Amino acid sequence: MYWCAASATSGNGMTVRWKSLMNHLCDKHEDCYHANDLGNRRKKWFIPGTKAWEKLSDIIGNPRLIYDIKKLSPSQQTSSVESYHSVINHFAPKLMAFCYHGMHCRLLIAAMHFNENYKRPQAFTRDGKERRRLTFPKSKQGECTPKVVPVPKTYNYANELMVKAIQLCLTNAEEDKGSHRKPPQLPKAPPHLASQYMHPDKDTIPEFSRYND
Repeated sequence: MYWCAASATSGNGMTVRWKSLMNHLCDKHEDCYHANDLGNRRKKWFIPGTKAWEKLSDIIGNPRLIYDIKKLSPSQQTSSVESYHSVINHFAPKLMAFCYHGMHCRLLIAAMHFNENYKRPQAFTRDGKERRRLTFPKSKQGECTPKVVPVPKTYNYANELMVKAIQLCLTNAEEDKGSHRKPPQLPKAPPHLASQYMHPDKDTIPEFSRYND
């Protein structure tokens, strides 16, 4: 499904590629869009007319599924969002609880870190060769896959934050000389989501009173 969206530029092209999957699963590759390079791997193919083939055909040819495939995005994918969520988990681990302002600050730092290091360029060795490392995905059952090694991460945003924090402290110190101004207060945190709903008395809930009896 991902390949259908990434290799086609229109909804009709996506559905044509998706429907060609049935021929591919039956070892018919004349009208398939993939590269016809199956190697010497021994595969089990579906046999047209069998019960398994009919069930799979009903799933792949489901009109509602095909209608949704037409609306797939050929360029905008969710992989970058998932990468950003992993950065958030690094700065704000789920096993720890943070106040509203603490969580807000950590989200901002995670966004700055992600924006600065997203799509880092390829790293090279001293000899000018591209750096790569081997990974062993579970789906390949022991077969290795080369993966690009990017350049190391940078943390320039941290230096900029420190400089701006020092400048702000110096500015406030100059303005506060000879004055009795109160220090700036943090904005008030929004109320909890649970506070938006009514909380009835526990004794008025039949299920709760039944367990107490």
